Amino acid sequence: MRKVIVALLVLFTACQPKTSEPEQKTAPALEEKEFPAKPDIALASDIDPVCKMSVKEEFSDTAMYDGKIYGFCASACKDDFLKEPLTYLEEK
Repeated sequence: MRKVIVALLVLFTACQPKTSEPEQKTAPALEEKEFPAKPDIALASDIDPVCKMSVKEEFSDTAMYDGKIYGFCASACKDDFLKEPLTYLEEK
């Protein structure tokens, strides 16, 4: 008897028509975020001391040496500068 009741319950629930569509989930809309502007930093020079590119408008990295802040176009230039800063500063 128990098996008959279980079979009827399974049959009854399996044959029920779906009354509503499954809930559609959507990703939240991407909001335009304001990223903080790079701070105004007084650089020792507008030229990357390693590769001689201009960093007046935009720079990727900075390093301080002998009380001055130097701007670099890339972190690789900064790394080279920090290994031997005098080599790059003497070329001026």
